[in-house]
Amino acid sequence: MLDHAEILVQIESIKDFFHSIGLKKIKDIPEENWNLDSSYKFIPAKDRFTITYLGKERVLLSVDVFIVGGLHFIMRGTSDVSLYETIKTDYNFKSIHHQGCFFKDVYRDWQIKKLLYENT
Repeated sequence: MLDHAEILVQIESIKDFFHSIGLKKIKDIPEENWNLDSSYKFIPAKDRFTITYLGKERVLLSVDVFIVGGLHFIMRGTSDVSLYETIKTDYNFKSIHHQGCFFKDVYRDWQIKKLLYENT
């Protein structure tokens, strides 16, 4: 379990990562009067940002990054009918209710590159 300082550092890293993969922040937490339910909101900068989740392709609509509560990926897909779903993950992009995860390899590679370029 992460403590609050580690969570804030992780959230800053996630914000930088999202920017690097083409997600733009459209909602910030309030500077004053924020609470533990406050969140950042990101949307894809381009029209169609797809994610494969549990073997099915989904269109990413938005991501909410909560100060407490992890990340909520809001996606649209099809399974005989059009559906919308919210997948909750921890701050390491691992799904809370399923076996899936998002961006695991991409996030790891981004962190390694960031570390390498900071030390050169």
